[in-house]
Amino acid sequence: MHTKNDKRVERSVKALEKEFEVKLQYLEKSNGLINDRQNLGIYLQRSVKKNILSRKVDSFLLLRQYDRKILAEVVNGDYDILYIHGVSIFYPLKFFRIAKKRGKKIVFDMHEYYPQDYLSYLKKPFSLIKEFIYEKLIFKNQLKLSDMVISVSKGISQHIYSKNLYEQKIYYLPNYASYYIPSKDARKKEKSICFVGGTSRSIKTVLPLLKALSENGFSVKIIGTHIAGFESLGFLAYQQMMEKLSESMFSLIAYDFDPTMIEYAHSMPNKFFDSICAGTPVMVDKRFKSMASEVNKYGVGHVIDIHNVSQSINVFMRSSQKREYERILNHIAVYRDDFFWNSEKEERFRNELIKQLNMEEKR
Repeated sequence: MHTKNDKRVERSVKALEKEFEVKLQYLEKSNGLINDRQNLGIYLQRSVKKNILSRKVDSFLLLRQYDRKILAEVVNGDYDILYIHGVSIFYPLKFFRIAKKRGKKIVFDMHEYYPQDYLSYLKKPFSLIKEFIYEKLIFKNQLKLSDMVISVSKGISQHIYSKNLYEQKIYYLPNYASYYIPSKDARKKEKSICFVGGTSRSIKTVLPLLKALSENGFSVKIIGTHIAGFESLGFLAYQQMMEKLSESMFSLIAYDFDPTMIEYAHSMPNKFFDSICAGTPVMVDKRFKSMASEVNKYGVGHVIDIHNVSQSINVFMRSSQKREYERILNHIAVYRDDFFWNSEKEERFRNELIKQLNMEEKR
């Protein structure tokens, strides 16, 4: 369920193309089917019907059509490895079983924690029932049938182990930044906060902090979404976004979520890695446990409590002082390569995949 240019998908394709012929199935905003060499783009037209129920029905039918096209490839396609970036809505286990029955290798690259992400619109208690059933009957079998499991977050991996859902090694492959901006002198930084949006999640609890920052002399710049009362830069191309990030004094990562949701508490989004590789210190809400742990480990910013506005403002003000700010920038300069995707990490990933799939003889 990803576009061709999804950064994580694109990165795996480019890495594996150096050893294998890769056929990519992806969502594309263009009419009909797209034959792009061996790739297959599938377009899903959004429903324009006004009635909400009618739109839901249309979406249901179109997504089923999409899943069926991929299922046909899994059943009849000529391939050695089934690399799964997103689970099927209608056939969440079927793809795995068919590929395994055909003697194919399966790589399961988990962008999310699927027991919670699957049908995520359900409310409690139905969401809890769904999560329990999915974990025990679907997710555990997806993991068992896979020859290699990849996770975007160590926190999610630890959660999987703690629930006895999987015992084998889970390869950690975070959302490294793809672009690197040389360090800037602290004096060239604007006294601004960059908030990268592009998310449908609520930011209601973040607004008081943004307003307080504005009142304390920080300009607030919004990228990828619009928040009334603040400067909106809209959607920017990746390198342009990185340039804008590099100009700001801090990058703020926060939004509303239920802290019991593992996939959010242990999320490691692109903007976290992008901010650091843009040379901009990150301010992370403490409820993001995995990101908070990385910030504390590397000293590339500070962990704040967005629900305690006055305390958070104090952290921003203290961190913007020359000595403290330069200390953080020095940490970023030392550790930035750990957050950046390079040829060495690509080769390590490719070699690990070939090793885990026992495909050394095909090199």
